Amino acid sequence: MKGFQCFKTFFENVNHNEHKMKKIANTCTYTIEKMDLTGLDYLWRIVLEVPSEEIAMLAIRLLLKLSYTWLSPKLKKDSLNIHKKFILECYKRLEHIMSVLGHHSVSHAATSATVAATVPITHEAILSPSAIRTNNLLSIERLLMIAEHYIITVEDLHAGPRTLLPHGASFHGHPITVNINCDVPKQHITLQCHSNESLRSLRHRIAGRLNVTPEQVQIFNNEKMLLSSKDPKLLYQLEFEDEQIIFVKTTGSSVTMVTNKDEIEMQDIRADDTSASGCNRQAYALEQERIMPGVIMSTECRAFDKLYQLAELEEPSITSHVQRLLMLLPTDPVVQEALDSIGQQFTLTCTTGSTSMDDSGGVVPTTTNLKNMFRCTAAGMSPFRVLYNLE
Repeated sequence: MKGFQCFKTFFENVNHNEHKMKKIANTCTYTIEKMDLTGLDYLWRIVLEVPSEEIAMLAIRLLLKLSYTWLSPKLKKDSLNIHKKFILECYKRLEHIMSVLGHHSVSHAATSATVAATVPITHEAILSPSAIRTNNLLSIERLLMIAEHYIITVEDLHAGPRTLLPHGASFHGHPITVNINCDVPKQHITLQCHSNESLRSLRHRIAGRLNVTPEQVQIFNNEKMLLSSKDPKLLYQLEFEDEQIIFVKTTGSSVTMVTNKDEIEMQDIRADDTSASGCNRQAYALEQERIMPGVIMSTECRAFDKLYQLAELEEPSITSHVQRLLMLLPTDPVVQEALDSIGQQFTLTCTTGSTSMDDSGGVVPTTTNLKNMFRCTAAGMSPFRVLYNLE
């Protein structure tokens, strides 16, 4: 731990003296003025290779601050290229690690990635093939953790409703019973929810039961208030469990009535005047979503094939991190388009009233394609991919 703190202090001082980082007065934080930081590659090595999970997490947090959180407003204006650069850096390092493992090792690796290497980080160290494989799998796990934390760090800053939903928000999760104790009015409410339900949905449901607006609902979990900025979060991300107990308070008046006809007409006029600006805001919000790292990874970086390949390593820890990362990305466009295409073909068949048969009298390939998406033995499929397609 002291070694990492020594490195961190040295790293910050060197880059401060080179005018790449500017210390913010009376704080322990910096503003990044230039992204070509001295010693950044060594920080990456600490993140990927250090045996200690505690030190690795400290290094990951520092890496995320240097890569986005601490960037100057001037640098953050080019968010799209910043996110692309970071994602491609992760991809490049992943490709290198997997090339070291080799195709045969990737297909048959069975050593747990969670076993920490005991050999110091040094080029002179002589490692057995088993130890090298273990270290490489550990590095893969760390890369997945970095990608996951980077997406969460950046996308948590987007508090508004999402149009391009992450995969986790596209299907029902595990059932969760939420027990709600209300202060004013004094009552107890039980709601049946699921792990992939958003906090915004829960807030709206509570508001409906209490006959107040969602803005008036204050939700407390473990004595900590869940602010409206957390509304896009899914319940599993907030660590909700079955039989979860939360406390709710309401603020202000519950109902605002408009009874005057003239007031209603004035509201209609204002709505017409603001409709155009409302459309512009929606278009702007959608553009902002398209430059989120999770969306970029899904649509432009084509990360899914690589993630499916990592799941085939059959390393429980790596598979778990792949699942967590996939939950943050919009659904695989290839899977989405395939399911949409099959649905459209079935709809067309039903509309025309015909029975589509091939030349041999068999059912049209649509049925075969649908079955193949949910068959483990089909080409390119695995239990992991079947589960993803079912979701």
